[in-house]
Amino acid sequence: MRERSTCITSQRTYDGLNLSVSFTKFQNGCRKEGGAIGYQVYAGTISKKTETFNGTSALGFQWDTRECIFDSQGDTIEGSVSNRFLEDPVLNLAKNEFGSFEATIPYQINTAFGSYKNPVYTTLKYEKTWLVVEEDGKPIWLGYVTETEKLFDLSYKLYAEGVLGYLQRFVPKVNGGTYYLTTDNPLEQWSSVPSNSIFYLATQALKDYYQGPYGTFGIGKVNIQPGRTIDTSSKGTLFESQWSLLNTFLLEEYDGYLRTRIVRADNGTAVWRVYIDYLVETDATTTQTIEYGVNLLDFSYVEQMSSDVVTRVTAYGTQTTTSGWWIFKTTTVSAISETVRDEAAEAKYGIIEKCIQVDGNTNNDNLRKEAQTELKGYKQNIEPVMTLTAYDRVDSGESNDRLGFLIKTHIISSPHEIDKWLVCTKLKLPLDAPNEKQFTFGLTPEKLTKQQVQKQAMDSVWTIAQAIISFLNQLLGNLSSS
Repeated sequence: MRERSTCITSQRTYDGLNLSVSFTKFQNGCRKEGGAIGYQVYAGTISKKTETFNGTSALGFQWDTRECIFDSQGDTIEGSVSNRFLEDPVLNLAKNEFGSFEATIPYQINTAFGSYKNPVYTTLKYEKTWLVVEEDGKPIWLGYVTETEKLFDLSYKLYAEGVLGYLQRFVPKVNGGTYYLTTDNPLEQWSSVPSNSIFYLATQALKDYYQGPYGTFGIGKVNIQPGRTIDTSSKGTLFESQWSLLNTFLLEEYDGYLRTRIVRADNGTAVWRVYIDYLVETDATTTQTIEYGVNLLDFSYVEQMSSDVVTRVTAYGTQTTTSGWWIFKTTTVSAISETVRDEAAEAKYGIIEKCIQVDGNTNNDNLRKEAQTELKGYKQNIEPVMTLTAYDRVDSGESNDRLGFLIKTHIISSPHEIDKWLVCTKLKLPLDAPNEKQFTFGLTPEKLTKQQVQKQAMDSVWTIAQAIISFLNQLLGNLSSS
């Protein structure tokens, strides 16, 4: 039960009309003095600004104009205008995608005084207006208007794309050569991302005009495929967008969790920067469970054969053999093939085959290796997808961790025989109906499971190495003092 605390009213002028805009603050876990609980959408224009982030001067962004156009807690008193100038606002987030926002902008606002033209009806501009969605006063998504659709009743649909969409606009020249995939040291847990790495080339402002209104992207936490290199010489010079590079060489090949964080400047001023994390395993966990009979409202569990499940690969090629000598020399070209299969997968799903052709003179051993490599690029197990409609208990004023996107969550449902920790990989968030949030959880993909095991092994090596270094430093210190 929310307890009403204070009502604050401010005067604003829209199209020459002075309207009273009020909002109510709550105590007891909901809206509190000086804070915000729930969801807010702000719209305006941004520009680049240099500030200090994590101890380093960098180019972030500031708001030149900023107006709250939606507040899920925008309770009003009779005769006032709420901060709800849009209808049906929905934030859609999915793993390794930009994320999107959509809403309907009504032509008019109805109040006790009558109907008035929506004050933001003409202010949200294609490619000019930026939007930020805040959860409990913290920004969780930043994007820009990419599409508007006028409707019969004079309202229009607004669509916005996440800030990572800017990576589609820039096409760096990548010469053939050897590059790190991400970081440059396999033995350090959080080593640096060098400029000769695919991740750097795919995310950084390599030229001045690569800077967007948001400034530049910061490289955050990166721990996937540390120290590993790739030789692109066979591909020649590449001209692909930064987003395409990121997908081709990293996301499609190694999966992982690509995440954006909107970070405030060190000195607390209203300057922000977007950081990009790339993780082998999400580092965010919520203490709130999704539990049958408590906050689990609906449930579906889908197992579907996808096109990237393959149980065997056959490699075809030709082998050239030579026998005899001089004028008696004969050359024979034979067609050969080798098949590699996953017996466990074939026992479950039957034969699902892919075939490849290996050019040039080859042999059976080479064909077997090529087939094995090709097979590893596909899945050998179906990865079920679980979609839940759950009630986030924070929305009812309970003091708890929030459920959220890319957060590991404990799901308990005895009737469905589920008791697992899973990561939310997709979230549909209707801002005006938080009780209808849709969470999608997927089992950890095979590609990530293998890398997580490798990471755990490397973490053990790192711990042992640190212990040895500490021991040697202590020993050297004792020797020098004696």
